[in-house]
Amino acid sequence: MRCAIFSIGFLVCATAVLAQSADSAGPPKSQAVKEAAAQRDAAITRANDICAQSILQAKQQYVLDLKKLLDRAVELGAAPEAEKLRSDVEAEQEKLDELLKQQPMVAFGPTDAKRIIYLCDASGTMQSAFSSVRDELRRAVKGLLPDQSFNVIFFSGDNVIPFNQEGLVPPSEENKKKLGDFVDDTSPKEGTNPFPALDAAFQSKPEVIYLLTDGLDQVDSLEEVYKHVAKLNADKHVRINTVMLSAERKKDPKMIELLDRIARDNGGVAKVIDKNAF
Repeated sequence: MRCAIFSIGFLVCATAVLAQSADSAGPPKSQAVKEAAAQRDAAITRANDICAQSILQAKQQYVLDLKKLLDRAVELGAAPEAEKLRSDVEAEQEKLDELLKQQPMVAFGPTDAKRIIYLCDASGTMQSAFSSVRDELRRAVKGLLPDQSFNVIFFSGDNVIPFNQEGLVPPSEENKKKLGDFVDDTSPKEGTNPFPALDAAFQSKPEVIYLLTDGLDQVDSLEEVYKHVAKLNADKHVRINTVMLSAERKKDPKMIELLDRIARDNGGVAKVIDKNAF
């Protein structure tokens, strides 16, 4: 974290120097310096966002560890310790809930990973939220750096619908434009079977996967989804961030729990976004 703070401070200073240089330089050098300063402004924002994600992930892990200790204390019949841990869990869960409320309603946060896959539900139930999914994908890919690569994979029924059939591509201006056309041409339909799409995503050997859905209506057992992901990511080389679009959280506890477990056990962050406001 200290390194991140130092890096942000360095970038702020560098931006100030570049801004002064731009004022004294003539065109076209002035324009180049201003563009470099703008790139550093974007880097500062990106570093801040990644730090915020790291803090959230650490808090989620802390609450999970406390819950495990509580379960162990109850199992051992250590009543006083269990009571204290129960109080700690409630307090820390409240802090975590407040931290989650402060998070911007962004499906795909920034990442320093080099190989990224956005795995998105395109079933019929996504109809009301799909325009926002398109916008989120455009925004996320727009923010990628030249040394990163990405692919978008939609799943609809048993169908796997990749942006690029050959795998990951760089976030060039041409690919950003093609992505915009691709998401506009994709319409939500049919049911939701994630298994073929998960297999396809892991075949590209990504470093991080963003998994977004509003439910898995074609799946007989949610536990099978968890086991399938665990098998695909047995070495834990892929970080998995999950996004649940929920119209009413009280009606989706099992899905929310599944996505939370997948993210937690694969080094990622789980988000629940109000589908009605998305």
